[in-house]
Amino acid sequence: MKTCMMMAVAIVLATGPAHAQEQPSIPRTAAGHPDFQGVWDSRWRTPLERPVDADGPIVAADKADALVAAMYDRLRAEGNQSPDEDFDFGPLMPAPGGGFRTSQIVEPADGKRPLNQAAQDWAKVLRERTEMAEGPEARGLSERCLRAAGGAPLATGADQAYRKIIQTPDHIAIWTEGLGDVRIIGMTGRTRPDAVVSWVGDSVGRWEGDVLVVESSRVRYEPARPAALPGQPERKLTERFQLNSADELGYSYTMEDPVMFTAPMRVDFILRRTTAGIYESACHEGNYGLANILRGARFAEKQATRKMPE
Repeated sequence: MKTCMMMAVAIVLATGPAHAQEQPSIPRTAAGHPDFQGVWDSRWRTPLERPVDADGPIVAADKADALVAAMYDRLRAEGNQSPDEDFDFGPLMPAPGGGFRTSQIVEPADGKRPLNQAAQDWAKVLRERTEMAEGPEARGLSERCLRAAGGAPLATGADQAYRKIIQTPDHIAIWTEGLGDVRIIGMTGRTRPDAVVSWVGDSVGRWEGDVLVVESSRVRYEPARPAALPGQPERKLTERFQLNSADELGYSYTMEDPVMFTAPMRVDFILRRTTAGIYESACHEGNYGLANILRGARFAEKQATRKMPE
């Protein structure tokens, strides 16, 4: 049974974004293109990378709760002290044919980011510097309320659960609720000058039948802590949006990074139409959270010092 389910996922995912097959009746604009307008929900608890607790790309329905519990037990064992409510923001993503998907990454087949050794070494140092929290500069820009998560590519998570899409013949805007990021995809083929960069990048879209294909560049990357590997501007990102039905939007992206990756990476998930509204998003309610993170790091240092042998 498990083998049949895995084959079904492989066949369906190979055909395009999410689990699109023969195109059903979908809403269209006056120009005849698929109409993506509305608010979309992507509250999936399925992680980007397949957790070590999962045996394969699909977990059976009767084992899903145990997998989720194992995932969060592991996070807590690694030091994550978040309350249970922070983890309970949605279900695992359903898989075609039954069961649930264990990762959003579908290529490589192991569901892991294809990081080369240099990237793994850099990530380890970055993680250590971040955990030390020597100052606010050691933490990420989103944690410091300086940038949000509305750029390319799209992601899922508690702070990226809802997006509103607004569509015109020349532009498609994607408004992410978290910190109110608005990403504008140009449909005229024009690009910005190389010197003009932004957190959300320069996204240029085109139609391939009923599939919206978007290529992004000129992303202003987050300053690395420590210095990043060279070559981030060489990263190529191609996204695909496709209506599987009137109320389901298939989304996938392929990322190619010759400096960081050993192979291209493809990610796939779905968004579902919702009647929920988009609300104002504050960051840490005045960003007291950052001060508490630094205070907690100093407390942890004192505790470690007390435990050191004389």
